[in-house]
Formats: sequence, structure tokens, C-alpha cells
Amino acid sequence: MNEGTIRRPSALRPGQVVGVCAPGGPMDEAALARGLRWLEFEGLQPRCGAHLGRREGYLAGTDDERLDDLLALVRDPEVGSILFARGGYGVGRLLPRLDPALFAEARKLFIGYSDITAFALWLWRRCGLASIHGPMLEREGLTGAARARLLALARGEPVEPLEVTIE
Repeated sequence: MNEGTIRRPSALRPGQVVGVCAPGGPMDEAALARGLRWLEFEGLQPRCGAHLGRREGYLAGTDDERLDDLLALVRDPEVGSILFARGGYGVGRLLPRLDPALFAEARKLFIGYSDITAFALWLWRRCGLASIHGPMLEREGLTGAARARLLALARGEPVEPLEVTIE
């Protein structure tokens, strides 16, 4: 990978299949259900990783299960983007097992924050891919404007910078 080169992943399209997995901590079932309903309301088709509801101690399944979910969504040609359900410590345990060529070739959009930041940096450094550092499916209490802004960013639409006031 050429240092400093960064490519945009494919933009989110209406009706697109959106992969959902939790490569770190387990997802609260009620929050997951609400998040999936929101994606459907927005005209998207959520596709959950096979092990998304699993728990293994403080993780969303074993390392192999979480890795299998992520890789299955990356390899699935119908999945255009992946919105992480949740972050959590276990994400970093998967990074050494990822193949940069697979992710670079798939060129999918990934959205998440918190411990997903390590994955986003891995995508940038190892694959030359941009991602969105933004709310995951677990995130509740987002305003309609914040959700609309996230979708606009995912679609590659220009958005105005936020005006932040610190008191």
C-alpha cells in the first residue's frame, strides 16, 4: 500500500444490504432490535452475522465466531456496507487475523467508533480505505438530524460542518 493513499469505499445506496456484526462486546437484544428496525425504516436491508446474539464472557462470541461474522459479511457480494452493532475490547484481538487484500478488494464502507477505531485505523493503514467514525447500532438517543447526517455521510453526500459551541 502506498503510504498516504486513501480510497473511498463504495457509498451506501438506497435498498442496499447492510451487514451488522459485533466484533467486540455483546449487543443488547432490545437495542439491536430497535437498530434493525431503524435500518429497515430507512429502506435498507440489514443482514446480521450468524453469531450476532452470542455471548462468551464479556465478548460477543468466541474470537472465531466474531471473525467468521465479519469475514462472511465482507465476502458477501450483496452486502455493500457494514454498520457495527457495538465496539468493545475484543476488536483488537481480531486485527492480526485479517487479510488486508480481502478488505481492500471488497472496498466496503464500515461505520463505527469506540474500540472500532482500531479497526478503522487498520483499514486506513493496511488497506488504504476510509471509513466513518460514527454511531453504531447500539447507540440510542440519537436525534433524527444526527441519524440523517450519518446516512448522508454514508451515501457520500456533502454535509455542512457542525457548529459546536463550548460553554
